[in-house]
Amino acid sequence: MFKFLKDSVREFKHVVWPTHDETKKYFSIVVILLILFGLYLAIANTVFSELLQVLRDVFSGNTPVVIPEISLENFETITWSGETVIVDTNTGAVETISTEVIPAAE
Repeated sequence: MFKFLKDSVREFKHVVWPTHDETKKYFSIVVILLILFGLYLAIANTVFSELLQVLRDVFSGNTPVVIPEISLENFETITWSGETVIVDTNTGAVETISTEVIPAAE
């Protein structure tokens, strides 16, 4: 054990330690590389997660639905042949709401 410590001290005397300026320079390089690598990972993560989200939506059929704003003053609700429909009074377009009968609230 004593021989090991003696050899270790002898090896430490042969080590060429960096100067204060070299240490600051190497430290700066390491910090800059860490920041750049962190930015790279953040960008890659964002791109990859967005790509996976798009692929999931495409293959599951859950594409985002954009509902346009409409004014309800141009629409009328009509019950016709047991179906409740909405009629656009401007164009005459008909949209089915429900085919089941909803009981009145008591």
